[in-house]
Amino acid sequence: MKKMIIALAGVACLVAPATAQTISTPRPEAATQYFASVEGFNLMKSALVRAIGNVKAASSAEALSKAVYTYIKSYLPMNKYYSGLTAAQKKQIDTLQRQVGLHINAKQAKYGCKKAVDAAINKATLEAMAAMAR
Repeated sequence: MKKMIIALAGVACLVAPATAQTISTPRPEAATQYFASVEGFNLMKSALVRAIGNVKAASSAEALSKAVYTYIKSYLPMNKYYSGLTAAQKKQIDTLQRQVGLHINAKQAKYGCKKAVDAAINKATLEAMAAMAR
């Protein structure tokens, strides 16, 4: 019993300094993750804001299809940043994505071009996936 208590105390002494050291020294990985999430967030946000502007400016079915194609092709590779975002950043990105979708749906209904937009989405998705696979 006495040996077991001494062994546990020895283990506690070995673990405590290591734990204190990891708590007191900042981790460079955490810092780079923070900066990567800010950079990724800014890229995603600017792409979404640009997409909203392009979809709003679309004045025909062809222009809408082109705007959707451009949005999908440029935005899909940026999804890799999403997992590194904070909860607040994810909420902002999700809100912007919903706005893009609402504007696309409204313009689709206005111009009656669901098939053309779906074709643009499929084409852009395939091209973006092929580019990411390289």
